[in-house]
Amino acid sequence: MSSIEGIPTNVPFGQYGGNNDADNSGVITYVSIRHGGTEIGAGNEINGFTLGGVGSGTTINNVEVIANADDGIEFFGGTVSIQNAMVAGVGDDSYDYDEGWRGQLNSNWVAVASSDDGDRGGEHDGGTDPGDSSTICNTNYYLRYFCW
Repeated sequence: MSSIEGIPTNVPFGQYGGNNDADNSGVITYVSIRHGGTEIGAGNEINGFTLGGVGSGTTINNVEVIANADDGIEFFGGTVSIQNAMVAGVGDDSYDYDEGWRGQLNSNWVAVASSDDGDRGGEHDGGTDPGDSSTICNTNYYLRYFCW
C-alpha cells in the first residue's frame, strides 16, 4: 500500500494499491474541478484530480480541471483510462503520471497558462517504476495562452 501525497499516512482513505488491474472504483462522468489545490510542503501538493492505483474497470469520461494550484490530473500507478478530458491554466503539470501507470488518455485538450511557474503540458516520467506503458492519443496541446 502507498499513500497519496497531501494526505497524512495514518488516514486510511489516502491509501492506495493492490494487485487487481481490472479494479472497478465506479463511474465519474461530466465533472468540473475548478480553482483547487495547494502546496502543503516541498514536494507535497494537492492535485486537481488524483488517481491512485485505480483499475481499468473504472469509467472516467468528460472531466475538466481548470485553474488548479498544482497538477491538473495525476496518476499514481493503476490502469484506469480517461476519455474526453480538458485541463487548463494549472500551476504545474497538466497531466502527470508516476509509479507505472498503464492506462490511456484519449481525446484530451490541454491549455498551458501564460505564467512561468512550472506549467507544462505534462510530466511523463513514470517515477519509480520503469514499467510505464500508458498511451496518450488524440490530444491537443495549446501552450502559453493569454487571457484578456
